[in-house]
Formats: sequence, C-alpha cells, structure tokens
Amino acid sequence: MSNFDKAFNYYLNLFKYIPEDYSIFGNFGESCWTHEIKEGLITSYPRENVVKFLQNIKSQEFDITFSKLGDLQTIDIYVEFIDESSKIGTFVKELSKQLSTYGYFVGQTLPRNSLYQYKLLIEPKYPTLLSDEDKLIAPFYHITYNFYLPKIQKIGLSPRESTTIFSHPGGRIYLIQTKDTSILNRLKQQLSNSKIEIAKSNGVKNLSKFFTRNMVVLEIEPPAELYRDPMFPKSRNYNAVFTTQNIPPTDTRQTNF
Repeated sequence: MSNFDKAFNYYLNLFKYIPEDYSIFGNFGESCWTHEIKEGLITSYPRENVVKFLQNIKSQEFDITFSKLGDLQTIDIYVEFIDESSKIGTFVKELSKQLSTYGYFVGQTLPRNSLYQYKLLIEPKYPTLLSDEDKLIAPFYHITYNFYLPKIQKIGLSPRESTTIFSHPGGRIYLIQTKDTSILNRLKQQLSNSKIEIAKSNGVKNLSKFFTRNMVVLEIEPPAELYRDPMFPKSRNYNAVFTTQNIPPTDTRQTNF
C-alpha cells in the first residue's frame, strides 16, 4: 500500500472511530467530530497545515522541494522523479485525493528543465472573501473576447469552468479592480498567451482570434460576494478576485481600453 493510500485510509477511518471525548455526548458529540473532519471539505485549512503534510511525504521514487513561500495563498512545489516521467499523472491524481481533505487542489502542472522534474501549483479550493476594508476606490473589470459580446449583452456573465492553462474547480467569473490601465493591458497579454496555449493543445488552427486585439474590457458592477484570487499577491494597485454568482447584462459596460 502506498503512502498516499495509507493517508487516505487514515482519513476515512476518522469518520468511523469517534474519540471518547466526543462519543460521550451522543449525537451532539458525533456531529461536532464529523464537522471537524469535514472542515477540509467545506473550507480550506491554513497553508502551514498543507505545507506540513507535503513535507511529510516520503518516497524512494521522487523528491519534493518547495519554492519560496511568499504572501500568496498558493504553494509551489517541485517534484522530481528518479526515472519515468510518466508517473506524474498518477502522482497528481493521488496527491489531489489528499489535498481535497485540506480543501486544496493542484491548479497547474508544468514541466521543468529536467526531464523528470515538474512544478505543481497548489491552491485553496475555498479562498478568502474580499473584505470591504481591502476594496479600492476603483472600478471592477472583466476581460473577454469581442466574439462573446453578443451573448454577454443578452444574458450577462455566468460562472464557468476555467478555460485557461489553470484548472479550477467549480464555475468562476474573474474580475480585477484597479485604476491602473497598464495593469489591464499586461493582464490582457497574459490571458491571450494562456488562451493560445490551450488552443494549440486542442489543435485549433486559427490562433489569431485569441490575440489581444480581439479582447475587450468590460466595467462591471460586481456582486456583493467576491473572493480573492489566490494566484495573485495582495497589491495596493489592484484586487484580483472572482465570484461564483451571475452578473446580469445591466451590470456590464464596454470600455475603450
């Protein structure tokens, strides 16, 4: 049995064997214990808990090293296999099982310089809400392509699965709050590059439709519930956020950026 399987079975057994300190309170105690175990399924644990879990993974088949932990909510790790690079798919699948217990997931897998080395970007499934204190006195924007405009003008924006090089669970609408138009232009270029990479991998021939010249910036009246995008650091110049709520067409307006 692998280390992953042992850890996974450990968490399953937690549901079956309730400690006496909880069981003596009957259904109430059982409910409290179950809530504690399920915490990782309904909210994300502190990052240091996940880092500790990753540091405790030992194997003769691969080595794990950490990138510098900054102020992001994400965790970057480097996984280097002793030999067969094809093991990365199985590794990510098994790791994802464990991370889900903590409310985290593998958002991206990138090959590195070495044939058997990969960079994994791990992020919380349930990021933190953007507080009113952290909001800027600035508009919110959404970047999209002009060929989506007719649909947006008709039904608005709806949460969707990620269609960039990142893989996110559940539907999201990404927004950015800023006064700095240069940030919007840089973000447009990054999003365009990401879309082009996805299109290439899917065999799309007409890549020009994903160039920045075909992008538009919409000013948005955002929903009340906004979450910080864990892929971005905190900044005095912008707030990168997402929402899981629909945005009606009346709350969108095309800009000249």
